[in-house]
Amino acid sequence: MLSRISLLLLATLVGCQSSGDGVPIVRSPEHFNQLAKKGEVLSREGLTNYEKGLPLSQDEQAKLTKARMVYIGLRDYAPAIPNNHFALGKIARALQDDAAAQDHFAQVVALLTALREPSEDEVTLLAESYGELSRILLLQGRVQDAGEQADYARQLRPEDPRYQIDQASVLIQAGREKEAKALLAGVLKANPGDRRARGLYGLIK
Repeated sequence: MLSRISLLLLATLVGCQSSGDGVPIVRSPEHFNQLAKKGEVLSREGLTNYEKGLPLSQDEQAKLTKARMVYIGLRDYAPAIPNNHFALGKIARALQDDAAAQDHFAQVVALLTALREPSEDEVTLLAESYGELSRILLLQGRVQDAGEQADYARQLRPEDPRYQIDQASVLIQAGREKEAKALLAGVLKANPGDRRARGLYGLIK
């Protein structure tokens, strides 16, 4: 088990440079920070609309593709920083590349579960990665595996409605609709406008 400080030191020491079409070669910590801001700006609009369930425009897809290259450069420079893997996972999902997204989120899980004392932000990032993996696995028809990931996310952030909805999705696929309905009813009581919860609730007879 490595401490968070050890992982961050490893990230700065490894610093392997990457080459390829559109992939920047990070040359210094200052350059790293500049590129991180660039990646965030390039991906912001597309990821926001993706999370809202809106179709992406060609411009948004192009910006996400550019952001993906930026984050690959950042990841190659500092492979032990989980945020870069997470950003790549989100971008891959938005670009409908779930196989790549699954690998990126699994890497986040591997890095963060190796920490002895993760921060609150790191616990949140870990829960989000478990949630993303649950959604991807469910799309693959791997209901049991999806359920395990949803359970992990709920254990870390039991009050977060996203993971309650993820668990409800798994329960529906497993034929346990009564349990799913109870979970969704609780989410909708707290937030009647939750689009995802309403959609799933409507599927239950």
